[in-house]
Amino acid sequence: TAVENNRPPDGLWQIREAHDSPVCDAGTPIRCGDVIRLMHVGTGRNLHTHGIKSPLSNQHEVTGFGSGQGEGDSGDNWTVVCESGGDFCKGGGYLG
Repeated sequence: TAVENNRPPDGLWQIREAHDSPVCDAGTPIRCGDVIRLMHVGTGRNLHTHGIKSPLSNQHEVTGFGSGQGEGDSGDNWTVVCESGGDFCKGGGYLG
C-alpha cells in the first residue's frame, strides 16, 4: 500500500471472487490457479492492472480502480500461483 501507515485498515485487502464470477462464501479455501480480486478495505477499490508498463520498473503498472464499492472489470482479476505445489494456497505464493 502506498501510504505511510500500512496498519489496518490502510494495509488490509479483502480477497473476493473474480469479476463476473458467482459470489463465493467467506472462508472458502483458495486453490492454486484460482482467479480472484483484491479489494482495498479502506477505499473499496480493486487492485487493477491496465496493461501499461511502469516507467520506473518496466513491470505492469497497478492502481486502485473502481467506484469504491468493489466493482470493476477483468483488469481486476489475478491468478493465484503456488510455488510450493499442492492444491491450496498456504502462503508464499504470488499473484500473476
